[in-house]
Amino acid sequence: MRPLVAGFCFVLSLTALAIAQDTRAKRPAKEILREFDSVRMPSMSDGADPESVRRFKKEIHDGCSKMAALALELHQSHPDHARVAALLDNRWSGLTHACDGADEVAKETAALLQQEGLRDDVKKQALLARARAMIASENFTDVERIDAVRATMVIKDEDDRLASSMIDLVERHIADPETQKMLFEIVVETWPDAKYGTRDAKALLRLHEAIGKPFAELLPEANRAWFAEQTKAASEFTVAQLWMGWLDRDGEDDDLKALKATRKKFGERVRLVGFLHGALEARMADAKRAGVDWPQAQIDSAEPMRNPFGAPKCELYFVLDRDLKIAGIVGRAALAGELLDQILVPSK
Repeated sequence: MRPLVAGFCFVLSLTALAIAQDTRAKRPAKEILREFDSVRMPSMSDGADPESVRRFKKEIHDGCSKMAALALELHQSHPDHARVAALLDNRWSGLTHACDGADEVAKETAALLQQEGLRDDVKKQALLARARAMIASENFTDVERIDAVRATMVIKDEDDRLASSMIDLVERHIADPETQKMLFEIVVETWPDAKYGTRDAKALLRLHEAIGKPFAELLPEANRAWFAEQTKAASEFTVAQLWMGWLDRDGEDDDLKALKATRKKFGERVRLVGFLHGALEARMADAKRAGVDWPQAQIDSAEPMRNPFGAPKCELYFVLDRDLKIAGIVGRAALAGELLDQILVPSK
């Protein structure tokens, strides 16, 4: 189990807060909301250096923690207030994504959903938060995750936000191709009219049709000879990295660290190749400084902000078998390593 982030990011259970509030007077809702609305979250880092990025992340962490506590206070003190559902949505989202609290959110929402007479809007947010938290946590099985997402199928997606967030979570946290496919299909079935999220789910399902087929068939003609040259020597697996933009930042990011860790872990059994969707020559100096020493090629698309394979995201990792056929497609480098853990047979 991953350790929860300490400090400001405390996750109070509903029971614990209720006990605490028995010992002090409840604050007026206006006072709680005034404090909640006064929290200012940073919109961007004030620099690309590691210290500025660390400070930016801490400000997000602290702001999410404070709003999470205030949201729970409003829910406990004034459960009938019109803004309770919106504040709980904010609480659960912040704790899951900014405070490493997905496990606690899953427990809290599961307990809340057992309550009789739960408001419809609160139930909706709890169902969604539970599904998102279970996808984001490492401590639930894919079957449990699928069941949690299926439970959200009663919810309408008026603003197209739900489908999009589900797609993003699956791309960032699920490595198994069959589980990915099932979750994308649930999104399409549940929210068929969601313009962006469902469109993205359909695009990813089309991309999944390439699993089991040669990766070279996806490449533009101009890149195929280069790819064949780089992969002519036998290797048990290949990770093909499609990326854009992250080397504009100083140093290495989590995906680059994960790629290096994968190569170190599996050694010569796994090789890396990269395809930059953008101006390769202008970024190679930064890439080398950041430790990118595997071969890179520039890959172009008619749609500048969409990757050449028709998927909605601009960063993908393709895990290829010995025959250079696609074994899986993930949205984060760490998931490529996780998928390799699942499918690689240990060497004798």
